[in-house]
Amino acid sequence: MVRGWLIGCIFFFQPYRLSFIENLFMDTLSSKQTTITTETSIFTNEYDKEVLQENLKFDLRKTRDSLFIIAAVLLLSDLLGLSMANALNGSMLIYVIVFPVIFVGLAFVATAKPMLAMTIGVLLFALIVAFSIYAMGGRAIISGLLVKAVIVYLFIKGFNHAKEAEKARKDLSMYR
Repeated sequence: MVRGWLIGCIFFFQPYRLSFIENLFMDTLSSKQTTITTETSIFTNEYDKEVLQENLKFDLRKTRDSLFIIAAVLLLSDLLGLSMANALNGSMLIYVIVFPVIFVGLAFVATAKPMLAMTIGVLLFALIVAFSIYAMGGRAIISGLLVKAVIVYLFIKGFNHAKEAEKARKDLSMYR
């Protein structure tokens, strides 16, 4: 009877059983263990350097791609909006193309300075939104909300990749 009760308690408290046993014997095991030194291979540094270079290339490409996509979204949304309003002509087309071309330029800058390119892109987008609010009033905040949400998402994604690229570049500089 007592044995059955003991077995029932063990199965009931099973998640706590291992941690209890580990805590009970942890001090005795750690005091008897000797320190094991790991040998580093000559290939470890080369492998780490190669991984960091791949991470850097990946994150720079993703940052650049985010800016290219933002330029395409801005161009397509402006073209679509102006064509729906029947206001698309040669002079308006020049104004529509200016900001996407700037974002394409920032995408090329992002290969060298990703955080700078993303920061300039955010400031430029904030300038575009502020100017549209000034020109059209309060309804500019709501108009194109889905496009603005997509662009903000792409900026967040681009900033995350830019931050990772800067970190990989910093870590890679230790191997040079």
